Amino acid sequence: GFIPPLEHIEQVRENLITAYTHADVIGVPVRQRLQDKTSYWYRAFSLLMENVGPEVVMEKTLADIDFHCDWLQAGYFNKLLQGIDTLCYVSCRNLDEIFKRRFGIRNVYSFTIAPEMKFTGGYKGDVHYPDQFKKIRRWMQKVPIDGRLCLVGAGVIGKIYTTWFKEQGGIAIDIGYVFDAWAGRSTRG
Repeated sequence: GFIPPLEHIEQVRENLITAYTHADVIGVPVRQRLQDKTSYWYRAFSLLMENVGPEVVMEKTLADIDFHCDWLQAGYFNKLLQGIDTLCYVSCRNLDEIFKRRFGIRNVYSFTIAPEMKFTGGYKGDVHYPDQFKKIRRWMQKVPIDGRLCLVGAGVIGKIYTTWFKEQGGIAIDIGYVFDAWAGRSTRG
């Protein structure tokens, strides 16, 4: 789909470094993914260490990047979400009614971003970056984030949103494609 100009790529890179620097927990590839030095995940972890710095990465709590898959399969999201009063989230899936009906959440605040192009055809709205990116920052100033659970499923740029939620006192978790699973969409293996 959309190929961003170099200027935007550099802005995203800088924002990602900031996001990883301010994160409490960083998902990293584990198990067999780091065994093969030619794999995508080995290279991705190397880039993280190179750009953020090993001293920053190693002071964080490291979790398996598949934690959200494991939580989904084990039913932990049901326990986490059941009956909470307020939820804030950013995703390409509008799940407001599902959150209210399935988990009994009374107040749901969401920002629906552009979908991932390879899984969705015919989208005609704003591009995620920079258009919606700027709007999300303003949206976050208007919703009750402090002390609330805030979920993110917004690709690479989503790491930045977790930092913004955290800066406003939210408890932010990047759950990736779990939003797709809740919407009944099969987008990952």
